[in-house]
Amino acid sequence: MKQTPGKHRLRKKELVSNIFSLFSERYDSTDEKSIFNLTISISEIQIYLEERCNVKYTSSTWIYTQIKRYEDILGVHLFKKIKSPDNPENFDIAIYEGMTSFTQFQHLYLTHKLKIANGIYDQIKNSIETWKTNVSLKILLGSGTNIYHLANIISGRSKEDKIHYHLYTHNLGVINNLMEPENISEYITLYTPAGKIDTIGNTIVGDDNTFYLSTKFDFIIQSTNTIFNNKLYVHTKEESIRKQVILKECSGIKILALVMDEFKTTRDDSMFCYGELSDNDFIIVPKTRSKREAEYERMFKKMDSFMIPEIVHWNYVIYKVIK
Repeated sequence: MKQTPGKHRLRKKELVSNIFSLFSERYDSTDEKSIFNLTISISEIQIYLEERCNVKYTSSTWIYTQIKRYEDILGVHLFKKIKSPDNPENFDIAIYEGMTSFTQFQHLYLTHKLKIANGIYDQIKNSIETWKTNVSLKILLGSGTNIYHLANIISGRSKEDKIHYHLYTHNLGVINNLMEPENISEYITLYTPAGKIDTIGNTIVGDDNTFYLSTKFDFIIQSTNTIFNNKLYVHTKEESIRKQVILKECSGIKILALVMDEFKTTRDDSMFCYGELSDNDFIIVPKTRSKREAEYERMFKKMDSFMIPEIVHWNYVIYKVIK
């Protein structure tokens, strides 16, 4: 039986987050090569919001008005409207394909990022030999939106599990989010390096890498922009230098978090290489229900000379790199 609609409307942030979740779920269950190829009708979005959030929107234009207002607050585009030639009230929504900023990308592949974030947290938890209240962990959280969602989980679970985290990060998305009043935790201490702010990547860049090199970490968790021929690439030289130092020289269990759109068949000459897949200790990817899952498995099978699946969960797979 369908619930009687409760809340009159969602906050703008909730509304946008739920629409991105719908796109992720749809992408997860289709064979489209790119999430940017998907279009979803506004009527489908209305049904989804009513069934998932118990909120009934009678006006389709009001939904899009709220989306635009949220975009105005952020100062970026998130969606595009595809009008129907027959009925202005009937239109489709697609994800804006010109994304370049952290603020935009943090919404993309939302369910995939939550899957791998939970997988990494499980890996951290399972690696602790004795789960007790006086555990203290030192973790380096790298740049990127995959890491942003992991930080949210750590913040919430730290209070439940009473685990003390010393989080070292140059990820401004993580720093800003953990400083929000609802996320501040007595179990989390934040450390940041010196440097300048990269507004596109929402990260601190610079050569203050002694800050990281002088610390022995329990875990080092990074993501990457592109993978080509098993090599790792990012968009800027400054970011590649910091990532290379972290990957090659820092001490700790290294985990690479991927949503699988990082694998490319051609290389962008403007990008900078900082390492290889095999430089990590573990690689975590989401499991999906699409035909792409079989493609991923075949791709990773070709890499079985240096990595093997260690944990296969219904939401994620953790590969162990053979050293």
